[in-house]
Amino acid sequence: MKKMEGTTKSRVLPWAVGVAILGCVLAVSANVTTSNMHQNLINERHLRMSMEQKLQGTNHKVQALERQLAESQEKLGGIEAILSQGKDTTEDLQARLDMVTKEKEKLAQQMAQIQNQAERSSKPDEAK
Repeated sequence: MKKMEGTTKSRVLPWAVGVAILGCVLAVSANVTTSNMHQNLINERHLRMSMEQKLQGTNHKVQALERQLAESQEKLGGIEAILSQGKDTTEDLQARLDMVTKEKEKLAQQMAQIQNQAERSSKPDEAK
């Protein structure tokens, strides 16, 4: 019986050692895998934080550009109003100039008529 027990021990011992070695290999492998996953997680968090910072910086730039655009549009609106007012003033002045020119022509015609009448009136007086 002792021989059988020794044989059983000799058969079980390599299996037990193999299982122990396999357990150690699995434990080391799991530890390496966990370590890699943890490092990947840290890298991903770092990358995400970097991208969020860049996104915030870009958002600030976009907001600044939008403010500049709004200011430029306001200035452009003011310039357009001034140009429109200048155009209206120019049109008003042109209309007044046309009216004054017509009045001048009328007055010139009336003056010519009065001179003609004065000349006609003075000619009969000379005949007397």
